[in-house]
Amino acid sequence: MADGMQRKQLDKLPEDIVEGVRFHWRVDEFTDAHPIFKASAELFRPTQNKYATVVLDIVFDHFLAANWASYSDIDLETFAASFYRLAHDHEHLLTDRHRRLLYFMERDNWLFNYRSLEGLQQALFGISRKASLNNNMDRAITVVEAHYETLDNNFSVFYTELMKIS
Repeated sequence: MADGMQRKQLDKLPEDIVEGVRFHWRVDEFTDAHPIFKASAELFRPTQNKYATVVLDIVFDHFLAANWASYSDIDLETFAASFYRLAHDHEHLLTDRHRRLLYFMERDNWLFNYRSLEGLQQALFGISRKASLNNNMDRAITVVEAHYETLDNNFSVFYTELMKIS
């Protein structure tokens, strides 16, 4: 919901949602400035060009899901179902674009299926079709496979540091 939202839109939202949007923005700022994220994005730059950081964000979602038990006591399937219920409870606050995205996320259970390379590939393919410009996101999986261990290690260090922000 926070992606693409402008600050002037915040006054139309409940305070707890505003707090979540602001936190999401802090996470994005931390991520974009982080040297490990920047270095990891460079692995995708030759094939993904300006979409390298978008692809890496999704790839890091894969590593979060794949290693979910290391970060949460709630199993991933339960968490994903809870997220979808919560999103539907607040669907009236979503833009049309975000409602469409939620439809595909839930239909294909992205949050749960990110844990596998097949699920990651499916998400990348779906997002590539929705991007406004020509892209190679659907082919990024070859970079992931070629650099899997490096990306997994980079994510682990990055996420440990990300968990410290508040």
